[in-house]
Amino acid sequence: MDSPTPAPIVVIGASTNNLRDVSLDVPKKVLTVFTGVSGSGKSSLVLDTIAAESQRLVNDSYSTFVRARLPQLPAPDVQTMDGLTFTLLIDQRRFTGNARSTVATATDIAPLLRLVFSRIGMPSAGYSPAYSFNDPSGMCPTCEGLGTVHDIDVDVDELIDPEKSIDEGPVRFSMFRPGVYRWKRFAYSGLFDRSKLLKDYSPAEMELFLHADRLALDHPDPRFPQSARLDGVITRMRDVYLRQGSAK
Repeated sequence: MDSPTPAPIVVIGASTNNLRDVSLDVPKKVLTVFTGVSGSGKSSLVLDTIAAESQRLVNDSYSTFVRARLPQLPAPDVQTMDGLTFTLLIDQRRFTGNARSTVATATDIAPLLRLVFSRIGMPSAGYSPAYSFNDPSGMCPTCEGLGTVHDIDVDVDELIDPEKSIDEGPVRFSMFRPGVYRWKRFAYSGLFDRSKLLKDYSPAEMELFLHADRLALDHPDPRFPQSARLDGVITRMRDVYLRQGSAK
């Protein structure tokens, strides 16, 4: 037995923006397309009238605390509407997307889902930003909320020549060649013996050379770059080529 046809969305006297007392019925459970020349009122009817009123009614059903954190839509200029249901509103901007774009973010349903999880999720983080991959309180610190990790995965000897000292340019990458400012960070930091071969470094010295992370220096050589902070070779390459995608 076929299910009964649901009552349509009824719009009476819509006058939002350039509409002039427009009335119509919009059927449900079918694909309905609004067409017309530019400026004919398609967006005013679909987005600024039907969708806006549906979203406003849904928002009004939440508590004051929740409503304050939802998108605020003005009441449309219409005499009456009936048969409205929950609506996902997608604006007319070109959807370019990026690594953080999902169906939930594109349809603006992500904030609502986070609110649901913050209320009924077990175990609960207690507040909605903790469920967002775009918020520092919720994103994975390793992948930064992207779900994948791009990192340097090579044998250390492929990156450096242990038979060379800092003065000889031990890093097998031109951005660290002798004389450039990244090389100067190691040469003038005061933390390394510039004539010592890397193969003779202690484990602590090699860890510092490869993985120092914005290490503050008290009194480096005046020729040290002005930042007065030291990044290891792998740390610097990761930040420049993997996280930012362009050289600093």
